[in-house]
Amino acid sequence: MRFKGLLIFLIFLAVSEVSFVWSNEALDLAVLLKDNADYDKSAALCDALTLNSANRFETLFAARIYYLNNQPKKADELLKKSSYKGWIEYLYLGLIAEDLNQTDRALSYYNQSKNLFPNSISLYRLSKICYHNKDYKQASIYLRDLIRIDPSYKIAYYYLGLSFIKLSDFPNAYLNLSKAKNFYPQSQGVIDALQLSKLKLGEEFFRKKEEKVLSDRKKIPFPRYKSLKGMSFVKVGLASGLTEIVFRSGGKFVLESSDKSFSADAGRLYKLYLSGGTIFLSDYKEKKVYAKFSSSLKIFPQADDDTGLQEPFYVIDLSFGDKDFWQKKIDRFYRGSLEVLAAEDSFSLTLVNNLSVEEYLYGVLSAEIPAKSPKEALKAQAVAARTLASRGRGRHKNKGYDFCSDVHCQVYHGLSAETETTVKAVNDTEREILTVDGKPIEVFYHSNCGGCLRTDLWGGDEYSESSFDTLSGKIKNKAPEDFSSFDRENWFLTPHDETYSYNKTASYRWQRAYDQEDFEIIFGYSLNELQSIIPVERGECFHCSKVKVLTKKSETEVSGDLSIRRYFDGLRSSAFTVDLKKADRPFRGQLFFWGAGFGHGLGLSQEGAISMASDGIDYKTILKHYYSKSKIEKY
Repeated sequence: MRFKGLLIFLIFLAVSEVSFVWSNEALDLAVLLKDNADYDKSAALCDALTLNSANRFETLFAARIYYLNNQPKKADELLKKSSYKGWIEYLYLGLIAEDLNQTDRALSYYNQSKNLFPNSISLYRLSKICYHNKDYKQASIYLRDLIRIDPSYKIAYYYLGLSFIKLSDFPNAYLNLSKAKNFYPQSQGVIDALQLSKLKLGEEFFRKKEEKVLSDRKKIPFPRYKSLKGMSFVKVGLASGLTEIVFRSGGKFVLESSDKSFSADAGRLYKLYLSGGTIFLSDYKEKKVYAKFSSSLKIFPQADDDTGLQEPFYVIDLSFGDKDFWQKKIDRFYRGSLEVLAAEDSFSLTLVNNLSVEEYLYGVLSAEIPAKSPKEALKAQAVAARTLASRGRGRHKNKGYDFCSDVHCQVYHGLSAETETTVKAVNDTEREILTVDGKPIEVFYHSNCGGCLRTDLWGGDEYSESSFDTLSGKIKNKAPEDFSSFDRENWFLTPHDETYSYNKTASYRWQRAYDQEDFEIIFGYSLNELQSIIPVERGECFHCSKVKVLTKKSETEVSGDLSIRRYFDGLRSSAFTVDLKKADRPFRGQLFFWGAGFGHGLGLSQEGAISMASDGIDYKTILKHYYSKSKIEKY
């Protein structure tokens, strides 16, 4: 295909005065040139082609190329003549108007775009225009709407914090700027804005806040539970690199190390901390030291002799999701026992939760999928999560536990996350796992596949086949491998409502737009330095597996799903196409990502499973759809 496209382009150069009708090869070549940031040649090819005005995507693609090639008037004229105007057309009319310094017209088009379909770019450009026009109240409204539909749009928290500073709403400014600081710890602008919000709030604000939190913690009722018997146990790493651990229990408990034990009181807030290679147990404010331990220790609850019920452990200020948009510190209840490991360097502690596999799954399910999901989707998730626990045990053995509590393994939020529906889903599928040849598969799942299921990661082809997320595995009688480059380009701009994972959220289709101001904050150098971002290799379902970043000073190759997503400010997936508008005038540069899905796209699509269950499909059929080569067995 690429050779045929290049051959056509050579013919085009030889007869450049002659127009000819769009063909599949010409369309693919135009996309290939765009992918390589060669907008001059792509625009020249568009000039030579006769557009079919009835074909929305031909018109839209040509207008995009003209806009990216700094030919906004040509793009504007083309879109105005278009017989079809959807949210994307209005979005580009807004971008073009902004490029032509027609701010009022841009605002009108962006509003029409987001009213037709709430999309990130329209909301973000509206907020930036309002912010720079000093309409901070309206900017904050747009930014909150943006974060509501796509909380992973990290730079939005920074501008929302700045807007709140301008509105003298310093508590909300501090809240959002604290998140921005977590995302961009090296940005001096973020650091300065956060410091200003703290100064405006004053020390008394934080003192009262701490007092209220402590008071509220004392009032929290302790749930009680009966531990499951006869189950295999797992160790879950709750947090590492800790300088202290603060916790309590509603009942009595015992701390044991190799050389000492200590019986602790119910209800008291204790603190464990490391100093000079010794673990100290004190009260929360360190006014009294109760015990010293020379080695790692285990913490066991004492069951009620009459009822057999146990009180959970309540651990405060556990942080999870570091540098991700869901990052937060939170207090949680945990079943089972705890273990505190001292690092070899004797500078930090690791907290581990020991409990049965099924109780572990109780704390996984609603952390991974909404507890209000249809019961068959919950049951499908329970089987997938149990399979992961069965196959993946010991994944973090070198750190002293089986699983971490974050997305690297599967998210675990303990007893605090349990609900009646999720516990029932675990119990209703007791001991069921997915197998191939009698062995548990290396199962993976994700939030939303964007309409296409891949298998080219981590042995996914062992249990499934790449296909679209439809009953037939095809869209308009095409499989993913049948899509041309032009089909793929439009895939990222077009929702396909026939796919199970389809919805109107940023989990299914997402967008990013970074102007020169944003780019400097996020990436630490000027957008003017960026030459191109080229998808060198794509895997299944249009995921980028290798990307080349060219600047005036360097060339960088980024490989791997998660590495690519993190490199570009935490994109929702590695399935995307890139548009780079270079600046022909100050502050006119823009970088755009158009993407599909949320997560790696391998295995169960959680939102797809919810959709299937909502249509009355049972959990076994759901699992067969996503793990087609596997079967369900009792372990």
